[in-house]
Amino acid sequence: MDRKEAMRAAVDLLATVVRNVRLRRELSKACPEPHLNFWRLIYGNCTDTAVQDWCKLFGADGGNNQALHWKTLTADADQFRQDLFNALGIKEDEWKAYWQEIKTYRDRSVAHFDPRRVEIKTYPKFDLALESAYFYYDYLRAELAKVGVTQMPASLRDYSDDFADQSRDIAKAALSATKGFEEKVR
Repeated sequence: MDRKEAMRAAVDLLATVVRNVRLRRELSKACPEPHLNFWRLIYGNCTDTAVQDWCKLFGADGGNNQALHWKTLTADADQFRQDLFNALGIKEDEWKAYWQEIKTYRDRSVAHFDPRRVEIKTYPKFDLALESAYFYYDYLRAELAKVGVTQMPASLRDYSDDFADQSRDIAKAALSATKGFEEKVR
């Protein structure tokens, strides 16, 4: 895969991260603890997919098997890292702690069987994941524009907000439509 193709794939993956995080949040706002396994599975799948895909972009050091990782696709990894921290308003140690939290969740609950997964009592918080996705998207969008690729949303943040608005209405309607269903699978 050449750099242009990899950047386009990374843009698509960033959108997937954002959609899964925002859908999970809107579902949870509409009904924090759904009574049906159907919904609990969807909530969990949104969380797990967001974590796994975010890790493809941020979770491991770049290398041959990490074609979409920011360290692989940025021209100056040190500058990108510093700009990312500045944009997020955090220091490197805060990033490392967050990165470790997300990666631990992925390693123990999503990507591998790990009996320690029971030690994870909460789902990851996605605020920094979203902000880092918006930042990386802006970087990639500017790089792709240099090679004539411009057919993407101008702002992943605005796209994310629009997706959340639509998801809010759909989540409320869908959860309401299943309110009368009894859980039959225990």
